[in-house]
Amino acid sequence: NVNEDSFIDGTAFVYTFSASGLSTGQTFFSFVLDAQDAGFSTFFTPGGQYFVTGGISGAKYTISSVTLDNQAWMPTIGSDIDLGMRMVNPTSMLQVDVAGMKVAPGANFNGQLVLTPVPEPETYAMMLAGLAALGFLARRRRNS
Repeated sequence: NVNEDSFIDGTAFVYTFSASGLSTGQTFFSFVLDAQDAGFSTFFTPGGQYFVTGGISGAKYTISSVTLDNQAWMPTIGSDIDLGMRMVNPTSMLQVDVAGMKVAPGANFNGQLVLTPVPEPETYAMMLAGLAALGFLARRRRNS
């Protein structure tokens, strides 16, 4: 049984993937997050940068490799890993490939990618201008 899902959680886009009831021997799974996933095109802005974090864990299943867009992703099983900033457009795809082997009955794994927008420089400039204005007002009140 292979499952994938996506949803918006506050200001983050979450993509989950899993497999259960795995067969004996070596297995390979490929998951693709694309514009067809729920909420993808409404969440992403064209040309935007997104910070990607993710995690994967397996039970009775030894994960031998994980790649994200053909780049090796060697997480400590069961913990989160920083996957860095990515340029993502509403037409972009992110592909996760998982390879491993069942070690006992009931083998499964699950993982997730969390994409959060990286603020643009203009956003930081506006925030600093606002803080400067508040500082100016506070100093002016203190002097009067």
